[in-house]
Amino acid sequence: MTDRKISAIIVAAGRGTRAGGDVPKQWQPLLGRRVLDWTVDVFSTHPDITDIVLVLHQDDINQIPIKGVDHSVPGGADRADSVLAGLNALKGSNTTHVLIHDVARPCVTHHVID
Repeated sequence: MTDRKISAIIVAAGRGTRAGGDVPKQWQPLLGRRVLDWTVDVFSTHPDITDIVLVLHQDDINQIPIKGVDHSVPGGADRADSVLAGLNALKGSNTTHVLIHDVARPCVTHHVID
């Protein structure tokens, strides 16, 4: 048994304009649920993930709370700034490992997370 605490940062601050539609791709429906919900669900049901930070665009902060998410923070001007915002949200925690995942990749599996 190890003393690992694995946190996941799910980056969802982009606008997804290339995907088209009236809303950013993370909020678009996919098989009856939002893309974001599929992605968060995989991480929140993984037995080794102890904390989820969702990084959202400032305009989307009012979309919270989202089931399975421990912390939501506004993202930055680009992906690197958004990842940094997620990392900063973990400061002071006892996280030992961090996984960073793009919200627009909802087909990730527990096997891939392992």
